[in-house]
Amino acid sequence: LEKDLNPYKLDFLENINYKNYRYSFWLIIYHYNFYKFLEKNDPDWIKSPHFYKGVPYKFKVLIKLLKKLFILGFVAKFLQLFKKKFNPYDQLIKKYDLIVSFTGIKDPHSDDLCRSANKLGKKILFIQTGWDNISSKPLIERPDFFGVWGLQSSEFLRSFHCFQLNNTFLIGSPRLYLHKKNKKTLLPFKKFKNKKIILFIGCGENFYDYPLLKKLNKFMTKSINIRKYQIIYKPHPVMYIKNQFNEAEYKKIPNIYLWKKLDDIKYNNSSILSVTDFLISPYSTMSLEAYYYGIPVLNFYYNHNMHKEHDYNIYGRHINLFPIIYDKRNIETTSIKKFDND
Repeated sequence: LEKDLNPYKLDFLENINYKNYRYSFWLIIYHYNFYKFLEKNDPDWIKSPHFYKGVPYKFKVLIKLLKKLFILGFVAKFLQLFKKKFNPYDQLIKKYDLIVSFTGIKDPHSDDLCRSANKLGKKILFIQTGWDNISSKPLIERPDFFGVWGLQSSEFLRSFHCFQLNNTFLIGSPRLYLHKKNKKTLLPFKKFKNKKIILFIGCGENFYDYPLLKKLNKFMTKSINIRKYQIIYKPHPVMYIKNQFNEAEYKKIPNIYLWKKLDDIKYNNSSILSVTDFLISPYSTMSLEAYYYGIPVLNFYYNHNMHKEHDYNIYGRHINLFPIIYDKRNIETTSIKKFDND
């Protein structure tokens, strides 16, 4: 990696030759454990299209077939044993005493690191990276210790995964420490250095962003001095990963800068929020991160026939941190007032 992508001057470890077949095996292992996790905690979710989120079609068919033949569990357990015996991380970690893995739980590398650590008698610490990791995903491999965001996460870890509380540490969120107000940190934004940045965060396939973004752009063009602002639209990364994003459609909207980069060390939620003056989103958790940083936030929860999920009127009723619009007829009037105030 280039030096500017490694601001903390970390020494990167040796390259791992991680074969593609290990990802394929992991998909089968994960979904077997996901079935078991949901059968116990949320059976209705198995019927949801999100159960196979990000799974290539051929693997989706294979997993369904193995499940129908009642051999998914046998195959998954065999593949786990294979991945434990032939593990590319064995050579790497044998010289270390403690392994630390930042993980979203749904992570083949963390699973393999944990298998290797357990096999070699090394201690391993998992650190939670996302707010819903622990409550919505199976813990396939069990670390010695777990670092979580807060009390709720520790209770999820105990109740959903029977993890011992005395091996759980409350460390806060590792996502929220990079915030610095410095527009020079993001090169594509240099041309906007004299403008206020309005960041629109998409929510993936659950919420069809286009009509909302188009309507907001229309009223902003009419109602405020658009030359003082730059609207930046960041689609949910899953839309690119699953090839479901119609880029040409969004490019037709004037005054919109389309942010296409996927997250990495330099370009991530915290660095993007560091240059944001106002955040708009249907219901992304980045709204909470923006609120944490003191950035004005406006959310929209309403039903639309293009949304993959519905009944948005029930979402966010417990949130009283920032304005939420439930009726799309109020988009313009409420937004104008919000912009005027902030």
